[in-house]
Amino acid sequence: VDHRIAVVGFASGSNNNLNYQNTELLTADVVKYNKITNEDYQKALVSVNENGALNNVITKAINAIDAEGATRADIGLEMATNIFAYNPVTDNRQRVVVFLTDGEPTSYNGFEYGVANVAIQNAYQLKNTYDATVYSVGVFDRGTSADSKVNNFMNYVSSNYSEDVVMSKYSKETTENIGGYYLDVSDVSK
Repeated sequence: VDHRIAVVGFASGSNNNLNYQNTELLTADVVKYNKITNEDYQKALVSVNENGALNNVITKAINAIDAEGATRADIGLEMATNIFAYNPVTDNRQRVVVFLTDGEPTSYNGFEYGVANVAIQNAYQLKNTYDATVYSVGVFDRGTSADSKVNNFMNYVSSNYSEDVVMSKYSKETTENIGGYYLDVSDVSK
């Protein structure tokens, strides 16, 4: 089976400077978010296997990820949506998104409902328009005041929820992981 994968990085510059630092499509070349073309999205999916080994483009893409800046979850999931939009399924491939983050959704500092809601809307489109299964993996420093908001967000992004959810500071919050599509990594040393 010719499994294919694409890797994106999502962040922004520090101090609310939208220079899209670390927000990029990681293909054979690193393409900054504000420079991505439709053709880049078409080329984003690369074969996992290259002559019987792991494709070195994937290794280079993963090594190019730099966790610095605000966590623009909305842009990351937008790029995933565009990858599927420009790569229509012509066979019975299963589409999967692994949303891996170590930060709460923000464009500057602290949890931002606007960024969270756009990310949730993009995830909704992935799940319902492109029939993708979305797994969310959170690597967080536990004990923060944002625990329940972040857990809600990660659940809503994942395939635990198929509805179009809107978060607000008045929403009922729960830290319950209800469906197995959200993994909270509490100890990265294991």
